[in-house]
Amino acid sequence: MTRFTCSPVVALLTLAALVSVLPAGAQAPPNASAPVRALLSQAAQARASKNQKGEAAALNRVGEIYETAGQSAKALGLYQQALLLARAAGDTLREANILSNIGEVYSYGG
Repeated sequence: MTRFTCSPVVALLTLAALVSVLPAGAQAPPNASAPVRALLSQAAQARASKNQKGEAAALNRVGEIYETAGQSAKALGLYQQALLLARAAGDTLREANILSNIGEVYSYGG
C-alpha cells in the first residue's frame, strides 16, 4: 500500500475538497480512521489527475471499510460512485468487483 504524507492543513483541505464531490452521507466523519482518510486523499489525488480507475479503486475500498463497519448506506453511495467511474474508464474487472460489493450490501439487508 502506498503511504502518503502531508501536513494536517493540506490533509484537511484535501478532505474538504473531496467531501464536495462525494455522494450525500459519504463524508468522512471528523473521527474517520487513518485508512479512510488516506483512501479519500488518494481518491482526491486521482480525481485531480483525471485518473478514473484510481478514484474508483479508492472509493470502492472506502465503501468496503464502511460496509464492514455496518454503515451500508454510506458504502452503497460510495460503491455507486465508484461504479460510474469504473464504467467510464472501461475497467470491467473493477466494475465486476464493485457490482459484487453492491450485491453484498443488498444481500445483507442494506
